Amino acid sequence: MSEQEQAPAPAPAPPRDEYLTVPQFGGPLEGLGFGADWVGSACGPIAVAGLAAALGVAAPVADVLRSAPACGWTPEGGMNGPANLERLLRRWSMAPTPVSAGDVAARLAAGQPVIISTPHHYYLAQRASRSDDDLLVGNTGNARRGGGPWMSLEAIRRLDGEINGLWSAEQAGTTARVDPVDDALNNLWDLSLQTEPQSEERRRSAQLAIDVLKNALGRSG
Repeated sequence: MSEQEQAPAPAPAPPRDEYLTVPQFGGPLEGLGFGADWVGSACGPIAVAGLAAALGVAAPVADVLRSAPACGWTPEGGMNGPANLERLLRRWSMAPTPVSAGDVAARLAAGQPVIISTPHHYYLAQRASRSDDDLLVGNTGNARRGGGPWMSLEAIRRLDGEINGLWSAEQAGTTARVDPVDDALNNLWDLSLQTEPQSEERRRSAQLAIDVLKNALGRSG
């Protein structure tokens, strides 16, 4: 075939959607020194950091995860309920707005990502499919066994049993960066002022604060 007869170059592939969230497993969290127990329960803070990125709120995922214990998060139970996820959103200067299942597509079309809460996992939907009922949940869907980057609300219900919360959010005034070290020190200080015997929950909160400080100081034991 002559130069004049060569087939035209193929059209470039459309750009792949850039996920708002980091991978939960095999991503940056392990490289930042978080243990397997923290990483395994990090889906809520990861979704919060992804929503913050969409809103232009300065909320690095590692800092969001380090601050999560002050909002009720634990390695054993994750966020321990949708109310604690709302607390974490507010802590990072985001005002959560409950969304009905019927309004999710409209929110996404308006450029408002939606956090999806189930008893087993948190997803962040960033846009709806143009051809079916699937939502782009990206890395939050990949992190769920049996899930994937595109999942419908019905598929999430079938996989996790139920959906117990849906939120969009907006920036709440001026964003103040949360310093996780100061947060941990304040937590320990509050606990030191308690005169009554410490409950197991309080002791666990203190240990989590110590772990944050060790991580910040680069110590392993």
